[in-house]
Order: sequence, then structure tokens, then C-alpha cells
Amino acid sequence: MRRIPASERAPAAPPEVFRTVVICTGNVCRSRMAEQLLRARAEKFAPALAERLQIRSAGVEALHGASMDPYAALLSRHHGGDPAAHRAKQLTAPMVAGADLVLTAAAEHRAAAVRLVSRAASRTFMLTEFAALLDDVADRLPVLPQQWSGWPVSLRLSWIIAQAGRRRGLTPASEPRPEGIVDPYQRDDTVYRVCSRQIVHTVDRIHRASLRLSERIGERTGELLPLERPRPRRGAQPRSPARAGGSDRCSSTPMWPAHWASTRWCSYRWPHREWWGITLCSPSAGSCCTCWP
Repeated sequence: MRRIPASERAPAAPPEVFRTVVICTGNVCRSRMAEQLLRARAEKFAPALAERLQIRSAGVEALHGASMDPYAALLSRHHGGDPAAHRAKQLTAPMVAGADLVLTAAAEHRAAAVRLVSRAASRTFMLTEFAALLDDVADRLPVLPQQWSGWPVSLRLSWIIAQAGRRRGLTPASEPRPEGIVDPYQRDDTVYRVCSRQIVHTVDRIHRASLRLSERIGERTGELLPLERPRPRRGAQPRSPARAGGSDRCSSTPMWPAHWASTRWCSYRWPHREWWGITLCSPSAGSCCTCWP
């Protein structure tokens, strides 16, 4: 049996803490934004679960000690993240070894993490890849272990991550090949916006897949992961962005259970701004009917 070097040993942590590390190149744009949005979604829709999550970020060639890129910070804040007091950190072997889940912006970052700690390969994913695999696990949930009910939340999450790893190469042919998050650093503002849209879409897809997983597990065990669905603002009036000069598009992935076939997750764009909300559309409609921003 290979002796694990001290540099690869996971730091001691309470067993109830589920640790996630998000990786990019400099740790000033992509990984930091993804970290902040993942944390924001957890705190908003799963506050009980968020207390058991530790989400960090690092860079394979980090601008060590640098603050977050100003425009990336602005976009993160716009989408609900909190970029305050960020300082870039260099990725280390103990970070990877101690993580229950490693998410990367692109394929080269996944390769760098696995080079540091080879045994982390099974729990290291590109962000877009992980979202697709989690969706697939939600569609094809395997038989739960007999001891599931006695497991802490962190162990249940680790089991779900293991199932996602086993689905590599087995996703439907209709699923596009996962792509890396574009690097916006010191590039045009348009690239920053493309990057933020990729991250927001991916984080929201992870959230939706998590909700579906929770529902399917709940059907089998009577227990749900502590997740909540997003709700429209109280008092918000439905309106049609297409009629107000904006454009709209609905995702092909249902946001709600199948028996609510007319309800879908929607994003739509007003001039100079993109919104996310809930839409009530006929499945055969060509565009959104009503949305709550």
C-alpha cells in the first residue's frame, strides 16, 4: 500500500463539513465568482445545509494576495455574490486532498489538481461537466444504500458526488460536450459578461439538479435535503419582456416536477440587463408568456 505523503494528507475537519474547492488560473475572476455564487445560492435556498458547507477557491497560477478583478467583482455582486475582502490564493496539494468536491473552470485546471493529488481524480470535475452529470444522476438515481438514513449530510453528498463520477462518459448523446468557462482576465467587457453568464447558468443548473435529486430521494425515503425552491418576489406582477422591447428564452430543462408541465425556468433580457425568474408558459409556446423578475 502506497504511503500517503504528508503534503497530500487532508487537514483535520469536522466530519459534518462538506468541503468544496473551485479552481481557475489566477483566482481573481472565474473561480472566485463561482465560489461566491455557489455560496450565495446555498445560503439563500438551503440555509441549514449552507452551515455544513465550506466553499473555497484557489488558482493554479494565483496572483497571490491580489484582490478580485473589479469588473468580475461587479458582475458577481450583480448576480448575488459577495466579493468583499477577497485575496487570491495559490492551489496546494492539501487543499485538493482535503476537498470532498473539486470544481474547475476548465480542463487544464482539472489536470493540474489531479497532478497534485492523483487520488482526487474521481471527485474532480469541470464546473459545466459536473452540472451535466448531476442532472444525469437526478434522471437515473440508483438504489440508495441501506444505511442512507443513518448517514450525516456530508456523507450523503459524498455518495452523490461518487455517482456523478461514475456517470462520466455515460451522459445522453443529446448532452453537448462540456466546455470550459471562458477566461475574461484583462479582456473586453463582453468577455466578462459571457463568463458571468456561463457561471450563472452552470450554478443554477447545479441548483436545479440538486432540487430534483432531493425530490427523488424524498420519494424513496421520506427525507429531503434541506433545499428550497426560488420564489417570485412578494407582490411582483407578471409581465412580458418581449412586449417591452426585451428578448426572452426558456430553458429546455423543467424547473419543477413533471406534473407541473406548464412551469419552466426562464431567463430573459432587458436592455443592458439580464434577469432570471419563473415563467408560466405553454409547453408548445414559442416564447415566454409571463415572468416575475
